[in-house]
Order: sequence, then C-alpha cells, then structure tokens
Amino acid sequence: MPKNYCVQAVNIPDYCILNPFFSLSEKSRTTYEKFIARELRKKYHLKGLSGILRIDNYTESFLKQKKDLGDQDILNILLLLNSLNKGEVKRRITTYIDLDLEDTDTEYGGIVTSQFASLDPNESPLQFISIPPEIKKGNNIYCPQEELLKRVNKGEHEFHFHLHTFLKKEITNKNIDPQSFHGPSIEDLNISRSENFKGVVISSTNDRSFNVDYYNPEGKVIDLGFYNKCK
Repeated sequence: MPKNYCVQAVNIPDYCILNPFFSLSEKSRTTYEKFIARELRKKYHLKGLSGILRIDNYTESFLKQKKDLGDQDILNILLLLNSLNKGEVKRRITTYIDLDLEDTDTEYGGIVTSQFASLDPNESPLQFISIPPEIKKGNNIYCPQEELLKRVNKGEHEFHFHLHTFLKKEITNKNIDPQSFHGPSIEDLNISRSENFKGVVISSTNDRSFNVDYYNPEGKVIDLGFYNKCK
C-alpha cells in the first residue's frame, strides 16, 4: 500500500510527489486549492510594485490563476508552502543566500527534490539542494548543469536566487522600489518554456527575509510570500 504524506490536514500519496504524470480527482484538487489559499492569506505579499526597471507585467495571484494551473502545479505549490515553513529549509536557504552574496562570479541555484525527504509530517517533504553552475557567467545569471536540466524534465524543480543587496546604492540613487527586483525575469520564463521545466526563484533585497515565487513553462507565476531568514 502506498504511504500518505500528511501536510497538516491534507493527505498526499508519496508516489505523486514531484510526479509530472500524476493527476488529481476533482475533490482532492478542490481541497488542495482551499488549503493553498488559506496558507497564502497568512503570508506577506508584494503589493503596488512600481514596475520601474521591469518589463514584465504578469500577475502573481494564486486565486486569479488557479483555474489555469495543472494538477501538478497545485500539488507542487502545496508541498512548497509546507516545506518553506520548516526551520531546516529556511536555514538551508539562508546559508545559500549568504554564500551567493559572497560569490560575485555567479548566481547560486540547484534542485528542489523529494529524494532526501522523509514522510514524517514534522519534516519537510521537499529539499533545496545547491548544484554548482555549469559555468560562471556573472553575478546575475545561473547556468544550470546538463544533469540538472535532465532532472527537472522528470518533475523536479530548478531554483535560483535573485539577490540585490549589491544594488542598494543604485536603487536609492534612482528612487527605485527594491521590491521590483523580486520574482522570475522574462528570461527565466522564456528558459522555463523552452526547456519545459518548473522553477522557483528566491529573491531578497534585505537582511531579514526572502521572497519565493513558483513558475511553470506556461508562464504562470505564483507568489508564495515572504519568509524570515533563519540562521
């Protein structure tokens, strides 16, 4: 018999975690959507972005886009929300952020996987594992290895960082809203579509918190809210 992973009051069969071919029943999907909406209401979200220095115009609202999301998107978002509430995951992400800020030759990134996860509901169903870039091309780009691209095509997610503390002076001088740097870029969305993978962008412009966005090859972006950094 398959085991169930319990995300609070929601039971998820372990065989469907990061399974790109899994589909939900109408009842399960409705239950998951309600749970996601309730969890997202608890989070702080960006509002009233200035749009300066951004050429994108996508919405990040779950409620406005849920009907356009696939079953696997719904399950991915549910599992990500649960994982991001775990101290171990926030500590790992905070460590990666610190390492990325020290390395000005590349962005950091890696894979979101269930490979090392436990079915214990007190632990995270997903793990963020850093993978070095194929080549370092500068502080504002992450070049994933070929092996990573093979894995994301099988259902796992690519993740990378958008860290802009190094732009604080420029932001202040030009009166630019630092929040306008959060989320995936148009290039990120284009790569996701061409390589057919789902991704996560972790953004931060301060020393206290980070913002997380989930996106898919269809160009849908869901803001998963802000999380406190955890040492």
